[in-house]
Amino acid sequence: MTQNPEQTRETVTGDVVNFTLDMPEVTFPRLRNLMDDLFGVLREVQSDFLSGQVRWRIERLSLASPLVVASRPVSEDKDLTQSNLRSLSGFVTNGLKQIQREAVRPPHFTDQALEKTRDIIEMIRKTEGTLAVDSTRLDEHVVTNVNEVLGAVVTGIGSVEGRLEAFNVHGNNRYFNVYDSLTGARVRCDFGHRIPAYEVGAAAERRVVVHGEIRYREDGQIVNVVAHTLEVLPDEGDLPSANDVLGILA
Repeated sequence: MTQNPEQTRETVTGDVVNFTLDMPEVTFPRLRNLMDDLFGVLREVQSDFLSGQVRWRIERLSLASPLVVASRPVSEDKDLTQSNLRSLSGFVTNGLKQIQREAVRPPHFTDQALEKTRDIIEMIRKTEGTLAVDSTRLDEHVVTNVNEVLGAVVTGIGSVEGRLEAFNVHGNNRYFNVYDSLTGARVRCDFGHRIPAYEVGAAAERRVVVHGEIRYREDGQIVNVVAHTLEVLPDEGDLPSANDVLGILA
């Protein structure tokens, strides 16, 4: 009997990333939003470091006070190794400790990862709670250091062109990534419900132009795009050749 390749594919795992949350009062909506943002940080670091498919599996969840969440990256992607996933876990854990310690961007922490980390800490501080990764407590130094790393943001209307290669439609965190045609840089495009999800899905792996509000850093780096419209461009193979154009002109 022939085995299904999917059934024989080896599962590889990384190290556990441990979070401890202590809050005086936790409501379900607040906890759900916090977990979404926390795993948003993990996914941002993952997307910047790896191109393969990775899931974050909860190894341990303690609902007693304090709340403890232990999560581990796992994958059945044949192109990923255990070393890859261990490195991913290390980038997350060490990156959070680094941004607590100093105003230096940790490896693979995108602007969105830093912004989410800052937002998490600000929200927890408002409730007089605490969050720790391993035994390192994340506090107001994270907020100060992230703000220093990111600097000021300006917004303008414009367009970006590139290849759409990934998208997410989970909850309200709806975005797709476009890889800029000129620089190859990954640009996050938040589309909310302004663009139907099926249009985004149909544009996967296609050249696109995204028009909307572009948020820039002072050095000109694009933070993200609040996408208003999405246009799919013809593939290069569909474009007329020079001989075709000459034939049309003749």
